[in-house]
Amino acid sequence: MIAIFLVIKSNIIMKIKIVGMFLILISILGGMNLLFLDDISNSKQIKKSKIRQNKIIQKNRLIINELWREDYDRLLKSGKIPIAWVKVNKVIYIPTDSLTAELSAYLKAPLLIVKNGDYRLEVTVISHISENGKTQILLQQNIIDIQNENTVWEMNKTYNLYSGSKRHKFNK
Repeated sequence: MIAIFLVIKSNIIMKIKIVGMFLILISILGGMNLLFLDDISNSKQIKKSKIRQNKIIQKNRLIINELWREDYDRLLKSGKIPIAWVKVNKVIYIPTDSLTAELSAYLKAPLLIVKNGDYRLEVTVISHISENGKTQILLQQNIIDIQNENTVWEMNKTYNLYSGSKRHKFNK
């Protein structure tokens, strides 16, 4: 009788251990599944962000250059463009993130490069989101004297990036 009781008791203990191990295994697999699903979710968000960024670049690559040209023309007419602007031998674009890196590939400063010029134009390209949620690009422009590395002129200009389906309205 005692032997039967011990066999039944050991069977019950064995079943409890098996159930316990099974629950632990389910917990581990469930945790791995949550991590996997989280990775998938992050991957989808990154992909959506990249698609949005590419759309922004395609819509704005020509617009930014046109607005930059318009600003240059206004400054030229008002006499606020320094003589160094027409003596630039090199333009360097300095992007600050992936959006501005891709956009910088399409930027074209509104000037003619002079082979023997004494200055270089450095354009730091910065993106940010405005208070109203619009993506903006800041062009921080510095004309540098090549001989002494001094900045002789600087100007910052912020442009709202076009992201909607309506036609872009240029600032006049």
